[in-house]
Amino acid sequence: MYGTCRKELARISEAGRIPIIEADVYGAIAINKTGLEGNFLFVYAPSFEELRKRIGNRIETEEEFKKRIEQAITEIELANNSVLFTNRLVNDNLEKAVDQFFTLIEALYFQEISNYKKYGTLNAPEGGQDE
Repeated sequence: MYGTCRKELARISEAGRIPIIEADVYGAIAINKTGLEGNFLFVYAPSFEELRKRIGNRIETEEEFKKRIEQAITEIELANNSVLFTNRLVNDNLEKAVDQFFTLIEALYFQEISNYKKYGTLNAPEGGQDE
């Protein structure tokens, strides 16, 4: 899992936190194959032109640029054709994307967040949840 060990994820969860792992498409697929439960999010550029611009800002040679564009297209196709990425976010504005990310986390982990606020842990104590 690219250097993230299960013990560390367990430690984070036991501390009442929700672990978040940043990985590319291939890393997400590898994590999923381990059987680790999770919610997978794919972040898109708002358009192909914006994707080209963003990659172009980070790449110095035309050869590197072409290689990275091909890689990005492959990753987008993998994400689009995968049932793994059930959550998607368009990063057209950083502040808006961050807000959408936190809204998604709150929706996906509503019960865990409620438990943390009420009990100080992600999991309610046995018999502690309201019926």
